[in-house]
Amino acid sequence: MPQPSRPWRALQPLKALYIAYFFLSTPPYLVYSLLKLSLLKRLRESPRLSLKANVGNPLVRALFSLLTITRSPRLLANNLPRDKTRVTSVAVPSASLFTGVLTSNASIKPAPQRALWFPKAPPAGADLASETVVLHFPGGGFVMEVGHAGFGTNAAQAVLGSGKTARFVWAQYRLASTPGCGFPAAIQDAVTYYAYILSLGYDPKNVVLSGDSAGGNVVLALLRYLHETRVLPLPRGVFAWSPWVEVTPQAARDFTETNQAATDILTGSFLQWGSDSYRPKGRLSDEVAAYVSPLHRPYSTEVPVFIHAGEAEGFCPSVRKFAEQMEEVNGNDKIRFHGTPNAVHDLILVWETQGMRKEIDAALSDAWETVGA
Repeated sequence: MPQPSRPWRALQPLKALYIAYFFLSTPPYLVYSLLKLSLLKRLRESPRLSLKANVGNPLVRALFSLLTITRSPRLLANNLPRDKTRVTSVAVPSASLFTGVLTSNASIKPAPQRALWFPKAPPAGADLASETVVLHFPGGGFVMEVGHAGFGTNAAQAVLGSGKTARFVWAQYRLASTPGCGFPAAIQDAVTYYAYILSLGYDPKNVVLSGDSAGGNVVLALLRYLHETRVLPLPRGVFAWSPWVEVTPQAARDFTETNQAATDILTGSFLQWGSDSYRPKGRLSDEVAAYVSPLHRPYSTEVPVFIHAGEAEGFCPSVRKFAEQMEEVNGNDKIRFHGTPNAVHDLILVWETQGMRKEIDAALSDAWETVGA
């Protein structure tokens, strides 16, 4: 599959120079910003947020710009630990599970994966029929691997801290920044992970599918696929955190035209990189378009879906609209939207740096209530 051309600043040695400059300039920036925003509170771009967030959010935007300019999909990634009690191999399941839209590109085939468990994987032979597990697909704009040591730990701590589940699985799918791994590779991997969880003995009614940002797109696509094909039993429910539901050819413009874009942590250029890499080339069929960009393409679901957005994030208008469209089709007993005031993108990953422990706990309480816990 053809890949978007690489900008000249993504070529060595300029790439290394850009990355080195960013990390060398970060400490003085932090000192300057902390002093300035501590003394001159009126200069904070988001007065309702903490000092830590006001200093950090512009830095995160700069980091997203760096990742985009240099095309560095693994700059924030961590190698999986060698601990076999936490990392398990996930084999490709039966070919019969992959049909329809997941075979729309003959050159993209299912591939084995590796699952990271919090706190640990279940022991061999354990009776898991009555245990609840959350299977989570991380974000990253389809092109960046999010570090599990920081962001994954944050998400796991929040979810496990709710006391509603015993285990949390971080399920990294293939990135569209890797040649030949655009749509539908991520959804193929989601099917692979879900089939693996069920093969361990988990009751599907005790499996909650979760995803953030691009991972939220993936989890909503997986639920659509399960409904349309019935190749696997339906799960207990879905948590979609800041899902990217409007993945269009003009992704940067869609984002930057929102009122919240200026103070969010995402950037339009990063989203454009993700959209260009993930979307199939040319005009999409109606079937493929529904999986790639679900806004304005709601579907019927038999399981409850919790949809979250920060009210200070650029995705909020599209996420809220998608939730409304899903509610029109399914009713409010199946679909619940939860907006967190003053929260930027991806609260499930950034609640700690934003100083929003109470807010993520409230969102998770609503999420678990939605799926009947």
